[in-house]
Amino acid sequence: MREEISEIEAVRDRPARSAILLNRCITRAHSTADAREALVGLGYDVLGTAVPRLEVYAQSFGMPIRRTGIDVWRHVARDLIERCFPAWSERT
Repeated sequence: MREEISEIEAVRDRPARSAILLNRCITRAHSTADAREALVGLGYDVLGTAVPRLEVYAQSFGMPIRRTGIDVWRHVARDLIERCFPAWSERT
């Protein structure tokens, strides 16, 4: 993916931004922290929120996610907003 982004840099007015969202993570598993650390070590921007592995997501294909799964996406949205508009997120 990094190579794809670098290929389009020449045609953009501003550098492209990207971030990694860890998903299907097992709560409190060392593998999530290890993956985050490895990716950050390679220079990737990793979102603070990790999407847990829940059946609600697996069973929601083509349908809305029920209330039990919505909060994590609010946190993902907050992470993205903070990266795009840091001054805005300090005011809220």
